[in-house]
Amino acid sequence: MAESLPTMQGEQDERRNEIKDVFGVVPEVIFVLSGGIKEVKQSELKYRSTSYSDQDDFGVTGGRARVIAAAEIAAAFPEVNIVTTSRSIHSKTQSEPTHATVIGK
Repeated sequence: MAESLPTMQGEQDERRNEIKDVFGVVPEVIFVLSGGIKEVKQSELKYRSTSYSDQDDFGVTGGRARVIAAAEIAAAFPEVNIVTTSRSIHSKTQSEPTHATVIGK
């Protein structure tokens, strides 16, 4: 097990460097613009992040891809704070969960 630790640390360092190359700097905070959530009816009422197949009045939302990208960055930089959007101005009910609650699942 101890033999794999340097490799894992090396992979972590490589990933951090790749992300720094994309941004040009180490991120100070990660803002997730969730792209909305969608009600999904299964055995119970649930919500999920939107996908590229979901559309609203503004076009294709692709929220799930944004969440995955933020998770990748957060995994490489666990010391960086994450800020998410909360509720959509288009929420149909007050009982709709916050976007952060849905993203965290």
